[in-house]
Amino acid sequence: MSVYCQNCDHLRAEIAQLQAELLTHRWIPVEERLPKPTEETHPQQSELVWLANITENKIEAVKAWYEPLDERWFDQFGERVTGTHWKPIILPEGD
Repeated sequence: MSVYCQNCDHLRAEIAQLQAELLTHRWIPVEERLPKPTEETHPQQSELVWLANITENKIEAVKAWYEPLDERWFDQFGERVTGTHWKPIILPEGD
């Protein structure tokens, strides 16, 4: 006997939306992909992102951008840095 849950379709849609939201906040390994250059401001560098060195028991993160021509990362002050993962800086939406 099958029982139809009237609320299940709504719950499945909500779960899919939450899973998509989680993907936007995950740390992306630099081996998987790198941030894309910004076309309107600096075509030679990415926008500012969070760059982190993630180890088994800690995360150290800085704001940085990636320069694809030289394949290097720079922090927000222009110093060269390295990292294992990155993710976009997502600010809360304003009212």
